[in-house]
Amino acid sequence: MGLYFPLRARTGILFLNLTGLLLLLAAPARAQYSILVNTSTPGAFPEGSLILSADGSTLYGMTSGGEGGKGKVFSLPIGGGSQTTLCTFPDPIGNYAGGVSLFLSGSTLYGTTTYDGNGKGMIFSVPVSGGSDTVLHNFTGGSSDGKDPNSPLILSGSTLYGTTNHGGNSDSGTFFSEPIGGGSDTILYTFNYSGISGDGAYPVGSTILSGSTLYGMTSAGGGTNGGTVFSLPISGGSDTILHTFAAPNSPASDGSTPSGSLILSGSTLYGMTTGGGTNGGGTLFSLPTSGGSDTILHNFGATSTDGTDPVGSVILSGSTFYGMTNDGGADGEGMIFSYNLNTEVYTDLHDFGSVTDDGDVIAGGGLLLVNNTLYGMTEQGGIYDGGVIFALTVPVPEPSSLCLLGLAAGVLLLSRRRRHSRIERSFPI
Repeated sequence: MGLYFPLRARTGILFLNLTGLLLLLAAPARAQYSILVNTSTPGAFPEGSLILSADGSTLYGMTSGGEGGKGKVFSLPIGGGSQTTLCTFPDPIGNYAGGVSLFLSGSTLYGTTTYDGNGKGMIFSVPVSGGSDTVLHNFTGGSSDGKDPNSPLILSGSTLYGTTNHGGNSDSGTFFSEPIGGGSDTILYTFNYSGISGDGAYPVGSTILSGSTLYGMTSAGGGTNGGTVFSLPISGGSDTILHTFAAPNSPASDGSTPSGSLILSGSTLYGMTTGGGTNGGGTLFSLPTSGGSDTILHNFGATSTDGTDPVGSVILSGSTFYGMTNDGGADGEGMIFSYNLNTEVYTDLHDFGSVTDDGDVIAGGGLLLVNNTLYGMTEQGGIYDGGVIFALTVPVPEPSSLCLLGLAAGVLLLSRRRRHSRIERSFPI
């Protein structure tokens, strides 16, 4: 003989079951982390950021060396698999700065190295189909040229623009232009840092072009030697210091020693510092393009499991920032994090070292977001301790939860109507 319940009781059970399912699906999904490649010699130690092909099927990146110290440019299917070497730099070329990344224009990849035969760096191009690289410019250093390029290039029209970490009048770095076909570069600005006052020094990250104005950061200089945010006409001339950060190596309300590249949203710049902040672990900040005081969005190192020493460039998708730290986290080896600008919620998405043979020491460039998946690289760690290329699928809203909400509300309404009519029919379960 079966069990029998009144319809109104059975409807309540159905409502409770649907409510439980609703809560289950509405709960935030956890980010899913996977290692796509364990890099090994030759061509280990990835540097910079990954970039995406125009059709969205292929990732491109660089490594700083491996066996014989020879770096390479490689491609990789976005779903993982075997790397394809597009270009191997001749010994001893191939030592890349941490922030250097490729960029793609048409069927050609462009990039820089911090070391060449002269030891001062170069600009190069290579076809996406592979082959020998073309040297567009060899830096010479000194007062008339830059050296040690360590930031991604940008393209405007037929001209490449970038910065060098050293060279120029005071060896504090330069801003230059270069014809896309190669030849002599033009020094548009020389950073003139002297002592603990004056201009910024040692530019980091990529410059951002908005109209005819460039925005960028220096890792040192300014009145405190803690780094600056600056603007500069693309045609050259004097820079404008928009913000000077706090002195390094001392906790302060402001950040110190910027890292990575700025991003621009509307009339607001966003970026990170590796030090400073109330906990001394670095900051995520915003700054009006007109300059002035910055706003600290997050002070890293707030808890024992928070990340510290943010590295690379932060990226923004909608109202959510994604970035990485080199230290801190549950395992002390850094993390991938998100920060929601609207809710001010900071989330630990992945702790490096929390899975077997995980990567360690961030490659320095930053993350790449494709749909709801983040792609990035580490310079060390992995099976061969030559770094890894990883993917992290981040949560997306669950549209089905809204449907269930409507269904559950409908069942509740049905239940109320049954109670009002006092109908006591019974059904087997």
